[in-house]
Amino acid sequence: MAEVISLLILFLIALPKAKVLINNANSLTADFSTNVKGFLCILIFYNHMASWFETQGVIFQLFSHMGSFVVGVFFFLSAFGLTKAYPGEVSFSFLIKRFIKILVPYWICEIIYIVVSVVCNITLQVDVTWKNIFLSAIQLRTIVENSWYVGAILLLYVIFYICKKVLPKTDLTLKTTLLMIIASFIFKGYWTTFFAFPLGIFIGEREQRILNLGKGKRFSFFIVSFMLCSLAIGLKFYGNSIGNEMYMNISDMLTSVLFASAVFFILTFVKIGNRILKFLGNISYEIYLLHGLALRVAYKYFGLKYSVLFFIVAFAVTILLSFLTNRVSSVIIKPILKQMKSKEKNNEIYNAAS
Repeated sequence: MAEVISLLILFLIALPKAKVLINNANSLTADFSTNVKGFLCILIFYNHMASWFETQGVIFQLFSHMGSFVVGVFFFLSAFGLTKAYPGEVSFSFLIKRFIKILVPYWICEIIYIVVSVVCNITLQVDVTWKNIFLSAIQLRTIVENSWYVGAILLLYVIFYICKKVLPKTDLTLKTTLLMIIASFIFKGYWTTFFAFPLGIFIGEREQRILNLGKGKRFSFFIVSFMLCSLAIGLKFYGNSIGNEMYMNISDMLTSVLFASAVFFILTFVKIGNRILKFLGNISYEIYLLHGLALRVAYKYFGLKYSVLFFIVAFAVTILLSFLTNRVSSVIIKPILKQMKSKEKNNEIYNAAS
């Protein structure tokens, strides 16, 4: 029953105002990207929720396999947005602003995890000790579930900044890919899905040319999307069937790139967007960090026997905590960014006058 309700909610959220574009190609604007993130964060929630059920129907089995697909698209959208927002040079303040926007909500989420675990007597994936709290705050432990993404995206921001500064005439996609490979070995992190990031840079720099190719050829883009999706899904299941970790990592890397490519082409002729998706998109980062805790709370009090109640409570707690975290983060972040912007403006005036 929970499977049916989850699918119904997904359709009710995504379908209002959705439309297929026949003649005009759809550009991936910042507002549209926010709506897409709203849809994706629901899929991430469903992906991790499905893993709680030992017995899965067809729908939950589908959800349980889509994690690497969806996270790859998040990395793609992040790179695409950066490429559009910073077509030229970037200053060091770029990194500071990005780190603030990522770390402040993350630290608030860590506090929420600690408080809820103590109050509700919930066991987390890492024991709540002062040592672990400190190590988690600097991304060497993970009290916050799924927070590997935090370290990965911060690393990608640093790589993007370096690539913009060093050898500016060299292809940005190539530089980013090479640095990501080197970083994977240095930090011994194998975040396979983050290789969709350079794809976002590549397409971000060439979006208009790609859209021009598709003018009057919507069906061609549909065929390309279908082929890329099929290839990604086939590769994913093939990699999993082998059982070798290295092959699974390689298949996940290729899968994330292929699927993110497919999503881009799909979004050129399919447009989604409404108030609910935009709301969810604006708190998608917090949803990503907090839904693991919400699932634990729901399991603690309702178990899996009442699957519908488990789903509804987990979903509601996720949205509530995410919204509150987003509001508190904004109160902290906005004055800091405002002060930084004012300082940058004063420096520009001073430099112009001198």
